[in-house]
Amino acid sequence: MKTFRLIGIAALVAVIAIAFTACSDGGDDCPTTYTATGTWTAREAAADNSWRSVTYGNGLFVAVANSGTNNRVMTSPDGINWTIRTSAVNTGWASVTYANDKFVAVAEDGTNRVMTAPGIR
Repeated sequence: MKTFRLIGIAALVAVIAIAFTACSDGGDDCPTTYTATGTWTAREAAADNSWRSVTYGNGLFVAVANSGTNNRVMTSPDGINWTIRTSAVNTGWASVTYANDKFVAVAEDGTNRVMTAPGIR
């Protein structure tokens, strides 16, 4: 049985939008979406990384991974179709959130453990 991390207010915003996106606790099956019909559906990630966290802000889902090379961030306007973005550094990204028109990610290792990006579209 998979357990899913709920990402605070981002989860609430995503549920209001009738689609919720999550990552499983081990990083597998990310992204996975939940719709108002009560169905969880595994979606294809833009890269085969260990995806750790997903958030929603400014009309965009953003997910971060703790594995991969120059492809540890992916974005999606709908939680279904994902595009790789280049991360600031290749480090073990653990979590991402959105506030004050900025995405902020934190890492569990490495020298540079915080990454920020403006509210991209």
